[in-house]
Amino acid sequence: MGPKKVPKPAEPEITPDSDSEGGGAAGGEPAKAETLMGADSETLVCMLRKCLTFQSDLSKRWNEETQKQEERWQEMEVQVHRLREGLTEVARRGPQHPHVHQQEEVEPQSPTLRGEAGPSQ
Repeated sequence: MGPKKVPKPAEPEITPDSDSEGGGAAGGEPAKAETLMGADSETLVCMLRKCLTFQSDLSKRWNEETQKQEERWQEMEVQVHRLREGLTEVARRGPQHPHVHQQEEVEPQSPTLRGEAGPSQ
């Protein structure tokens, strides 16, 4: 009698389905990397969408604020123009204007400090 034949252990067949399930040590690594890449790419896509949305909203708010500031600046220019016109009118009228005389007649009052007596009369 000769030596007994020892049957070889059966090697599992590697199919595309078994790779995705992590079938063997060598076959499972690409599947895990592929799954991780899929999850990472989905995360990146989500992050990029959020970033683009944020940038779009920021740009919109920036444009709105710029418009508001421009309107405020134009209002200020109108007010300054009216003030200049008013001052020019007052200067043109000269000292005959009754408001100017009233201001000259009013004697300024100096503030009193604590402990000081007011002006004696």
